[in-house]
Amino acid sequence: MTFRFELADKLVLVTGAFSGLGLQFSRTLAAEGCRVAMCGRRIDLGRALAGMQPGL
Repeated sequence: MTFRFELADKLVLVTGAFSGLGLQFSRTLAAEGCRVAMCGRRIDLGRALAGMQPGL
């Protein structure tokens, strides 16, 4: 994916980030160098995702 502006080292908050599109956006942003703060309703999914990918 090509971005028109620099995302590295930006802090991004993604809501609904524990599944579906929110999770995919979180992974994409982390791969581009963002620090990603994730939130969602399913705490069990959030705990399972914690530490699985650097930047998330």
